[in-house]
Amino acid sequence: MSDYVDPFQTVIHALTAARSEEADCLARFINLKTEAIVGFLNSLSARAQGVRRVVIVTSLTPYARWLTDAQVERSSRATERTQGSTAVDSEYVLATSQAGDNIVYDAVVRWMRASRARFDMVWITAPSVYGPATRPLETSSDLLEANRRIWNICSNEHRESMETPPYGIAHFLDVRDLANASVRATFTALAGNKRFIISAGIMHSGAGIARLLVAWFPEFRGRVRMNGSPADRSVAESSSLTFADTRLTASILGLAQYHSAEQTLADTARQILDLQQRKDWRRVTQS
Repeated sequence: MSDYVDPFQTVIHALTAARSEEADCLARFINLKTEAIVGFLNSLSARAQGVRRVVIVTSLTPYARWLTDAQVERSSRATERTQGSTAVDSEYVLATSQAGDNIVYDAVVRWMRASRARFDMVWITAPSVYGPATRPLETSSDLLEANRRIWNICSNEHRESMETPPYGIAHFLDVRDLANASVRATFTALAGNKRFIISAGIMHSGAGIARLLVAWFPEFRGRVRMNGSPADRSVAESSSLTFADTRLTASILGLAQYHSAEQTLADTARQILDLQQRKDWRRVTQS
């Protein structure tokens, strides 16, 4: 950063997941995440002294993944989730994931005060993040983590239509709204040293997603199984759980409207369909 030619005053830092295989308990996982953020801010403070604002962008997915799938994530021998996984307690996962995010945020705020950082910090937390990529997909590896659920449904993975939302987090935010909030946070003076917890609502159950995809895209009728899978109870139960108070986001960042679940699904599925059709065409031409 110190070798960067053009000076810059703002950094948007999207957090990547901590290495969950190194964490044998949730406290250790939270500590790893905290250390990673504080280490980044320390480096920034030492090497980029012109920075005046840092926007930290994160989600609850890493915590939820650790809670629901930690054993598989930590095992280098595991290649896929076990078929006999137990039902996810969405209320517990959401509450514990929020608590983990709170602990990390509080620790970073304490570091900011103790170090007398020259920059302020904006903290943005989303639940699960869905939405289309900015470029055409080349492979399914280009998908956001939550979008793989849509990919599996589109690819006739029957188990996916029965499962709970990704790692039990039913609340969602479109990646475009998350990007919009992040950019607005860089230019809004009042956002300094504020925390924004943003959600667009509840994502549909797996069975609901399958029904919508088939209704919107006739091309999926031969790919998506429609055999009356029951609606996921955890989705209905999660609708009563509080995740975000959007009033602060609306009053300071000016974000009052978000992409709906239907818009997010349609745009993401359109990209997935395009990728699948290109893959099918390559198979035809190669054969």
